[in-house]
Amino acid sequence: AALQALTRLGAGRHVPAIAALIEREGAVGRSAAETLQDMRAKDAGEALFALAGREPDRQVKLLPVLGERMESALLPRFAPFVAADRAEVRREAWKALGKAADERGCGTLLAWLPQIREDEMNQAEAAVRAAAKNLEPAARASAFVAAWGKAGPPAKRALAALMTGYSDPAFLAPLTGALADPEASVRETALRQLGEWPSMEPFAALKAAVAAQGDTALKQVALRSALKLAAAQGGAGARDRFVELFKAAPDDKGRQSVADAVFRRDGIDLFPLLRGLFDDAACGGAAKALYRRFYDEKLKRQAAQPLREIAPGKWKANASHAGRDASRAFDRKPETRWSSNRGSEKGMWFTLDLGESVFVSEVVLDTERSGNDTPNGYEVFASADGKAWTGPVAKGDGNHSKKTVIPLSVQTSHLKIVTTGGRSGLHWSIHEITVKAGLDQKKVDEIRAVADAIR
Repeated sequence: AALQALTRLGAGRHVPAIAALIEREGAVGRSAAETLQDMRAKDAGEALFALAGREPDRQVKLLPVLGERMESALLPRFAPFVAADRAEVRREAWKALGKAADERGCGTLLAWLPQIREDEMNQAEAAVRAAAKNLEPAARASAFVAAWGKAGPPAKRALAALMTGYSDPAFLAPLTGALADPEASVRETALRQLGEWPSMEPFAALKAAVAAQGDTALKQVALRSALKLAAAQGGAGARDRFVELFKAAPDDKGRQSVADAVFRRDGIDLFPLLRGLFDDAACGGAAKALYRRFYDEKLKRQAAQPLREIAPGKWKANASHAGRDASRAFDRKPETRWSSNRGSEKGMWFTLDLGESVFVSEVVLDTERSGNDTPNGYEVFASADGKAWTGPVAKGDGNHSKKTVIPLSVQTSHLKIVTTGGRSGLHWSIHEITVKAGLDQKKVDEIRAVADAIR
């Protein structure tokens, strides 16, 4: 009770005595920290900074309190702590700045960013992200680019992640320029971040980096990032980009990576892509070898299985809206349904865990009893674990009023359907979802014949 009273009545001169209680275990220590966080006295913050400066052993305990006070006017007082010799002090200082700083203090944080070291890189990145989120895009872009020019390797790596998060076109020049940075860790970070870009703009730079990077491991990073970008952003041109990367791959390991990426995204459509490369003087032999290998290892086992509807006994589901009711979409009671329970809009999602890895050939969303509650455009993504999603592996428009039939060709255990448009005044509903597994036997026979012919 006495500590609570000091929240209102205490002054800066009381801070050292209260701070001493933070070291105690249990309720007293927690109450002392809360009192210092909430103390209303105008000089409390200054007193805390002064105490932290005098007593280095207490800095790790006091800096979180200063962060919780969120006094932006005192932001410059963090300067000696972000430059401290002890890594744990620097980390706590940046954590505190993530709470105390806002858009007005973003420039200060960016001015300090070039001095960060590996130990506090993640905390510094998080602090700048929190401070910059409400900045005007033009001001943020200008500030980030200016900071990049002064940054060392850890700061560049933190900034690269921030730049990708905001995806301003102004950030492409520093990120692609970083592919020639003398520091390998900066080049690797830039390669990975460019693979996350929300458009195909960095593709040419990533493709060129496959050849330009001198380090074998970085060549693979460049290739994987280019593949990731093409799969996510390539749209109708993704197939052509995959062919380019197959030809650009530095070795058979790289060409295997391309084939894996195509198979994850397009399933058996990999085989005509490889067949189109058989006559290529440089990589035709590798294309034939992969064609045989993928048939033997990925397709042959599935080929004998007829098309079948998967029983929903092992299924689990979730949704962006009304997730608790998601299982109603496959309870095999046509009169029940899962519904978004609000007007459908872009970005709604429904995930389905099939409980097993199968080659999915078709998904049907039956909304016959709730006419026009179909998605007004959709994308489908696939995953082996329900966390890392590949795709879209299928897309469709909204020209369906009762049933949405989605053809697929993908080996997966998890599916995610995301709406790309909404319908004013109508929910998104699914009365029953059915999933078919298996392969088109005619296509399998054609693939088998080619595989046997090139053995």
